[in-house]
Amino acid sequence: MRGRKLIFLAALMLFHSVGCELAKYDACGEIKEVYRLDAQFYLVEDFEHDPRWGLDSADNYGTLAYAETFATVGESCLRVTFTDNGRGKTSFRKEVKYDLSDTRRFLLDVFNPQAATGVSVSLQFVTTKGGYFQAKPRALAPGWNRDLCFSLNEKGFTAGVDLKKWQAENAEISRVMLLVYPGELKNGELFLDNLRSDSPTADAARVAHIEKFFPANKTVNQFARAEARLLVSFPSLHLAAYQPEGTTTVDFGMPLPEDIGVMGRFIGPDNVEIKAPGFFYDWEDCGARMDVRVRFAPKLAGLWRYQIGVCSNGDWVWTQPASFICQPATDRRGLVTIDENDPRYFAYENGEFFYPIGQNIAWAADYEPYLKEVKNYGGNFMRTWICPWNNRLEKIDLKGQYDCAAARAIDRMFELAETYDVQVQLTVFVHGMLLWEWDNTVYSAKNGGPCRDPREFWRNAEAKKMFRQRLDYIVARWGYSRHLLAWELFNEAELAPHFCEEDIVNWHREMSRYLKKIDPHQHLVTTSTIGPDRVFSLWKVEDIDYIQSHIYSIEIGDRLRATSDQYLKFRKPYFVGEFGRGWKPETDPEDETGHHLHQGLWLAWMMNASGSVMPWWWDTYIQPNKLEHNWRGLCLFSRGEDRRGKNYAEISRRLINRNGSDTLVAGLVSPQEAFGYIYTEARLRTPRAEVLTDLLAETDAVTVSGLADGEYRLEIWDTHSGAIACTEKVKVTAGAVVLPLGAVKNDFAFKLKKSVPLTPNVSVGKTESHGE
Repeated sequence: MRGRKLIFLAALMLFHSVGCELAKYDACGEIKEVYRLDAQFYLVEDFEHDPRWGLDSADNYGTLAYAETFATVGESCLRVTFTDNGRGKTSFRKEVKYDLSDTRRFLLDVFNPQAATGVSVSLQFVTTKGGYFQAKPRALAPGWNRDLCFSLNEKGFTAGVDLKKWQAENAEISRVMLLVYPGELKNGELFLDNLRSDSPTADAARVAHIEKFFPANKTVNQFARAEARLLVSFPSLHLAAYQPEGTTTVDFGMPLPEDIGVMGRFIGPDNVEIKAPGFFYDWEDCGARMDVRVRFAPKLAGLWRYQIGVCSNGDWVWTQPASFICQPATDRRGLVTIDENDPRYFAYENGEFFYPIGQNIAWAADYEPYLKEVKNYGGNFMRTWICPWNNRLEKIDLKGQYDCAAARAIDRMFELAETYDVQVQLTVFVHGMLLWEWDNTVYSAKNGGPCRDPREFWRNAEAKKMFRQRLDYIVARWGYSRHLLAWELFNEAELAPHFCEEDIVNWHREMSRYLKKIDPHQHLVTTSTIGPDRVFSLWKVEDIDYIQSHIYSIEIGDRLRATSDQYLKFRKPYFVGEFGRGWKPETDPEDETGHHLHQGLWLAWMMNASGSVMPWWWDTYIQPNKLEHNWRGLCLFSRGEDRRGKNYAEISRRLINRNGSDTLVAGLVSPQEAFGYIYTEARLRTPRAEVLTDLLAETDAVTVSGLADGEYRLEIWDTHSGAIACTEKVKVTAGAVVLPLGAVKNDFAFKLKKSVPLTPNVSVGKTESHGE
């Protein structure tokens, strides 16, 4: 069943003592006395467009339809037309799974529009063993006949019913039938609603009723969200029609059965069916009905047909078929995926290259100010967390329930990501949940969870089941978004308690495979670790699409190069998902002007990584110091640069040491082009120190070799403003060129453009006419 279990279903048990008038009958079924009984009555059938009701083929002299007129519960009732056909009755039926062993009576509301008397109705039950048991017909008065009572005892059954057989078989009712006896009328109609019992039936407790269906918009843009909404109730958990005086209390302590699911079946212009899971959105009517939704993003323009179904106890209830027109989008990029021809890089579905540049915004009360800045500096990426202190989903005190307000906040975040065209990497679990937050999770035995030791999280079957349910909900609710870059299964997995590294690898193998199975849109899947020296085999897992490490170090250049060398062998995309001077909050603010941030961004671009480094400390360092400008130059420099298929060689050299300060170059060279960043590390360790050494003097010459001979365009870029300081035409002879740079005080970047393959190299020397 692709429709995932509604693990999101919060608890609901709406029953209450209902005061109503019942009757005692004599041996002939006549009313002997009327009395008031306080009892619990459960809604069994509300006749809300249930397609499982049908006319019985033996007595099909009539028609069935649904009408809103004369409904006493919900939006509609059952309208029965009948004729006197010589058989004396019209019957209709529904296949069910009832357990009536504790049921003593049923109540039914009937509106009889005929002025004449003589029409009567009856209930009949058929068991799995073939037994038939019919209640005595109840005569109808003109107009309303509320609370018609059918007793399931010796006086309430028709003559000849074997009570011992009834008692032996009433736990396995397979069919319920409603019979109409026209009497002396030749033609007529009745309106029936609100069938209740004095105890819950197994089927009624678990059969869903779709009370309202709100289809998706008639037109939906390509890759945009199509959302269908249902209001669903489960009858025996629904308050009976007549409520006592005073307030109704709702008990949210008992969860619904787990075998309840919702699913959308979508058939596109190519006649291929795609199944999309649904999710619980919120309660309606003070908890009486569930608002469930299905979200889907069509990729093909044209006509889409669909149905939404709710499953309970193996029985599916479906909406009427609906459709929408998918209009071609002006932006047809689609989802971000792995490039087919060069799997080290990302690309949109339409083939456009994607290089993530952005930052962490792991938590925020309001994401918009941060996303607005990402958009302003030209970025396209953010990484965020679902964790105990940021939009927690699971409620600790109510197992299996999800926080609707937190989920709506994540909805809002994705809507903002669409507005600002920023891709989101959604981290669904963080290492702290197995460390300092362990007693604040649903997995801890302290909160009724399955694990006494957090290390058991990786192995415990129940814990893994709960995590899969978490994934079910997350995929169903946010998997539609084309601005979801990837699901990140775990933040810094190796820092969480574990018995052995194999546990981490096996868990990721299982969960990544599960994500691929349940996500109809097939988003990328990743995870993250601190570095390459532990859990290295994790990146061999087939369904982990790309690699992330985290780097907190002042020695940013050395760490970036070492990490890159380790991961490139996997032939998967790789980038640094977290980056900073240090992992303590007070470390980065020492560099208030952002030297380390600036150099990290540019150095990462000059490596074969598939994306930029993603700085941490967005709220305590970057925003307060207004450091967003450091991205602007890099974004302008990066614009239009497609790295795929270039097979760059990474260049990293120390060029000059003057007055104790090194000038360095990092770059990428291929036979067709070269990029370089020239900088000094002088201020990385002591950000406020005065730097006296100029970067390059007139006597210094930078030579780039390994290029095809011919003319090249040289661009010198100001890395802070993102402006091109100057352009020149240079000539490569014998595979090398000396860049005409002159004296330079500040860090800068350069581009050389032409295409011919050779082995790259970079060296630095002095001009012949000048000494050092």
